[in-house]
Amino acid sequence: MGEPDSKRARVEPELEKANANSGTSGEQQQADRQQQDMTLVTQKALEEIDKVQSEIDQLNEQASEEILKVEQKYNLLRWACLHC
Repeated sequence: MGEPDSKRARVEPELEKANANSGTSGEQQQADRQQQDMTLVTQKALEEIDKVQSEIDQLNEQASEEILKVEQKYNLLRWACLHC
């Protein structure tokens, strides 16, 4: 497009616009598809993270219950020894 207007091939303005838009449109569609793919991948990753976090919370709750049981048993044994 660095040529002077007199040497450039004459193309109908509508065709020139259509060609320009089709390239941009195709690129835009590809970018949109990539964005949708990334959104799906991100959503799946977040769902997996949420699942793992739930498992961690459940294990943490179980550990807390076991710790409480051990503390109660220790306190009973300690109380028995202190009051013998």
